[in-house]
Amino acid sequence: MDFLVDENLPNSLSEELRSKGFQARNIRELERKGDPDSEVFKVAVEKDAILITRDLEFGSPEHYDTENYEGLVIVRLDASIQASGIVEKTVNGILKIGLENLKGSITVLESGRYRTREI
Repeated sequence: MDFLVDENLPNSLSEELRSKGFQARNIRELERKGDPDSEVFKVAVEKDAILITRDLEFGSPEHYDTENYEGLVIVRLDASIQASGIVEKTVNGILKIGLENLKGSITVLESGRYRTREI
């Protein structure tokens, strides 16, 4: 799997990523809604997936064993942006950065820019 989408992002994000040729699932599709962050992290590791989330806690490597972490995308967009805008900006950012550049990195996506650092 390329991407695991956390429940704090629209369901349509995983659908749009699939339409672009990526393998993507939402944590809800895996019937893991409501799981603690530590369990969401484990699912991402088990699925060899880059986790996409709005949860800043995932960006703190001291909280998680990052040795087997495929990657992380933290979406930091204004709360007033509608779901369709979040999906559009996130997918466009992922396409611009490229899957290979996301692997092994923590990437923060913001409106019009992004920051990446290796895990």
